[in-house]
Amino acid sequence: MSWKTGRRWIRRLERKSAPYLIRFGARLLIRSYRVQQVIGQNGFDLLLAQRLTLLPCFWHRQIVYCAWFLIEAMPRGLKLGFLISPSRDGDIGAKIFEFLEIPIIRGSSSHTGAHSLRELYIAIKHDGLSIATPPDGPLGPSCVFKPGWVNLARLTGAPMLPIAYAADRFWTLKTWDNLMIPKPFARIAVALGDPVYAGKDLDNAVLERLQHGMEDELNKLSRTARQAIGI
Repeated sequence: MSWKTGRRWIRRLERKSAPYLIRFGARLLIRSYRVQQVIGQNGFDLLLAQRLTLLPCFWHRQIVYCAWFLIEAMPRGLKLGFLISPSRDGDIGAKIFEFLEIPIIRGSSSHTGAHSLRELYIAIKHDGLSIATPPDGPLGPSCVFKPGWVNLARLTGAPMLPIAYAADRFWTLKTWDNLMIPKPFARIAVALGDPVYAGKDLDNAVLERLQHGMEDELNKLSRTARQAIGI
């Protein structure tokens, strides 16, 4: 075997094993967290009891625990799916969700092709999936709510559900979104807002105001979560 062939084999092995290693490490890490408070829990429980189809949304930098919070709600009736970037950066995340047997659709919150948009519509309207995504992904700017998710809410009639969390100690990765990863045994607070509907008859000006309103709400919930754990 040549050195070049050997390097290609190692890279393929790394790509295949990375999701397993990340999944194993993530489970150990997440189980060490101490959830101090879930603000808006009663409202969320009511949504789950009603079996509503939702569009959960959270900032990309908060994806680690927001995604896990939603995954933990699946045994209580949340039919969850994720919109994952079609880029190579989204491949590992897609494989992790596939291992967890969570449906995924490859696309972006800013715009999707006709095929992925059709898949999203079918998943939400016909399969009853609550599709989650960071509305500032996949490449930013960070904490800027893009119009694609508001348009999807208008098209499907499913309400957007804003979610944020904060941890008292975390790593910040040097990525475009400054991804937050809570450190072992971190104290965590989660904040959920009210479901937000986008009517089918809303004009562009109203939709734009709704888009900015969702951005403000996610930032407000982030501050609320930080205050809940005293940071």
